[in-house]
Amino acid sequence: WVTFTDEDGTGLMAAGMPLLEMSALYYTPEDLEKANYPYELKQRDQVVVHLNYKQTGLAGDDSWGARPYPKYSIDPSKSYSYSFTIRPISNGMASPMELSKQIAGKNRLQTK
Repeated sequence: WVTFTDEDGTGLMAAGMPLLEMSALYYTPEDLEKANYPYELKQRDQVVVHLNYKQTGLAGDDSWGARPYPKYSIDPSKSYSYSFTIRPISNGMASPMELSKQIAGKNRLQTK
């Protein structure tokens, strides 16, 4: 799970069912692809959020093109699907950990 809140604790929560990989950056993927060096990146006014199921590893044992180990890779020949829930949150609610357990519990009930 991940939360995005303001100073008062009001915001959004995303919870994977069961997994969630995420990133939140001031840069788009295109910004990162174009930049050769960090100083070339210009921070945007908005945050770019990605909610993913999994992400493959970057490299193997060396910097000369070794592939990641299979356990850190995603098989491109397979189909993948995943689910997540986005919900509003605010101060005074249960902790995000407790909320994520409630979401997972509801999902288990619906799939039986």
